[in-house]
Amino acid sequence: MSHVSKLQVAKGKNFKKCSVNFNVSFKVEALPKESVQMIYPEINYVAVLIAALANFVAGFLWFGPKTMFPVWWRAMGRTTDDVPGTGNMGLVFGLTLVGVLVQTFAIAVILGWYAATGEINLTSGAMVGAFVGVGSAAAASLSHRMFAGHGLKVWMIEVGSDVLNATLVGAVLGALA
Repeated sequence: MSHVSKLQVAKGKNFKKCSVNFNVSFKVEALPKESVQMIYPEINYVAVLIAALANFVAGFLWFGPKTMFPVWWRAMGRTTDDVPGTGNMGLVFGLTLVGVLVQTFAIAVILGWYAATGEINLTSGAMVGAFVGVGSAAAASLSHRMFAGHGLKVWMIEVGSDVLNATLVGAVLGALA
């Protein structure tokens, strides 16, 4: 395929015209259909639900009233008089559950891809989960917390939960593979 274009340049007070022609040609070859297909791993959806439930419960325990919630709440600059959430706690927990399911499914897909090169078990699942937790959740949220002015303490409490939960999800998915 060839395309010819003409470029005209106006120059100076008298606008002397200068024309330049150039020719561009390129060839497009289609790749065989089998070489561009997406490899979608087989997903154990029951394991995804079990791992998501484990993640949700672990997050609930991590941020419980007798565990990290009071420390985190104070580090956020809040007092015991401040009300957590948006006022609609059903929405808060519902969206949290959706996020947990998305994260769990993503780790299941990554483990499925990992299965092509290695054995999936509790240990390898936990390692992949921890890598996702540190490499994705922890790294991404660092700048969010710093720019929001929340500081390292808030970040460490939140990331502790994120990394623990991703590791737990990977372990459960690996054990049930």
